[in-house]
Amino acid sequence: MFEKLSLAVIYIAMIVVGLGAAIFLILIGSFFGGDVDGIDHVDAGGVDAGHLDLSGVEGADLSGADHTPVESGGSDLGILKFLSPSFLSIMMAMTGAFGLFFLSIRIPAPYTVPLALISSFGVSTVISRLLYRFVRPTSMVRSIRRFEGMEGVVTLEIGPGDKLGEIEIIAEGKRYTLLAKAFDKGHIPKGSPVKVLRIATNLAIVKPLSFEGK
Repeated sequence: MFEKLSLAVIYIAMIVVGLGAAIFLILIGSFFGGDVDGIDHVDAGGVDAGHLDLSGVEGADLSGADHTPVESGGSDLGILKFLSPSFLSIMMAMTGAFGLFFLSIRIPAPYTVPLALISSFGVSTVISRLLYRFVRPTSMVRSIRRFEGMEGVVTLEIGPGDKLGEIEIIAEGKRYTLLAKAFDKGHIPKGSPVKVLRIATNLAIVKPLSFEGK
């Protein structure tokens, strides 16, 4: 009886701590790997545009790309990584919930531990995938908009016309790479300082700093 009661207390504590950790991660914007930090590539129609040099290609156009910002030199700490804080917080809460359930149907206390761990791992994986697929894109859009108004440097020439390039922005001590297009469809050479006017479908609309005050 004492063993069962002790496990029940532990399971309740796991639910409280797990849910608390998940809520905390959501509030600080790190539930999906820290805003855009969890993204380690740009999918440009099957081509890794984050490492593709198009500077010598006439009229190169990445308009069909998934314009997602990249953290230079970053690692993928997304929600699907089983050791990420997000996944562990979900699994901790689910382990507590399953543990209490197995205790309530009179399964011997020692056996509830492995059963709860196995069940919570499976359910947490499913929940994480659903959140990653349906909730994360909305969260990403809000996070990416924080680059609006920031200044950066062109790392892959932009334009002329609808030809996309890349810019690098340093924010909070980290370097981010975004696909970019000139606001006036003009040509912006590599190395030029620019300002992000707005984010349109994860694409940075920029203008050269030489236009400031004009």
